[in-house]
Amino acid sequence: MREYIPRVVDSGLEEDLSLFGTLVLRGPKWCGKITIGRRYAKSEISMTDPAGDFAGRLMATADPATAMEGPTPRLIDEWQEVPKLWDAARFECDRRGDPGQFILTGSSTPHDAAQPMHSGVGRFSVLRMDTMTLFESGRSTGEIPLSRLLSGDTFTRAQGSMSGLPSVAEAVCRGGWPRSVGLSTKAAMRIAAEYVQTVADSDISRLDGVRRSPDKVNALLASLARNESTLAGRETARRKMCRSCLWGSRLRNRRRNSGRTA
Repeated sequence: MREYIPRVVDSGLEEDLSLFGTLVLRGPKWCGKITIGRRYAKSEISMTDPAGDFAGRLMATADPATAMEGPTPRLIDEWQEVPKLWDAARFECDRRGDPGQFILTGSSTPHDAAQPMHSGVGRFSVLRMDTMTLFESGRSTGEIPLSRLLSGDTFTRAQGSMSGLPSVAEAVCRGGWPRSVGLSTKAAMRIAAEYVQTVADSDISRLDGVRRSPDKVNALLASLARNESTLAGRETARRKMCRSCLWGSRLRNRRRNSGRTA
């Protein structure tokens, strides 16, 4: 087990568990939801655990109430694989009447056709988790709190631990994945690249069941990245995306023709 790195969302999680029956942790895959959830849970069940030929998921599908049984707070990971669990948690919150009953974690929301019957208002709290900030990963000293910037404080000199543009570029390329902390920049970039490719290849199509071209998804992501923090509109992004797709198609044709010649 790696040493736990405190997250900014810790304080919000503790507070909401004391107020609401169910806490829902949402965010991208691999950002640390299950890790932080386990720190507060006293029991857990996962809908993606392959043990017993996915016995947990089969049991929850057949009888969602059984997945609610166990010491609380009870962690239910990837709950959206069995959308009925949302309504089951809401029912149990009403029946028991105590806060801190369940922690639901998931990387996406179910398809519209499988949306839960009840919104969960009054029983559920939703906390958004993202990848690690520079302060969380130890790359920033935190000398200047964001709250001071938002309140209008001025600073006469630059402060912080980022030594120039190369250091900033390195931090951007590494990303904020918890698993990358302590790894070399090369290794961290390899992890980030594989993550993006997996999203393009399969994950993005799982959201609504519509199969999308990985090449076009990659082109879209590249176009969005190039135009980050600019005033470029949709048409500019579309043109650059089309160019990327055309270039990629030509490159694949060249490789294919080269293989035939060889």
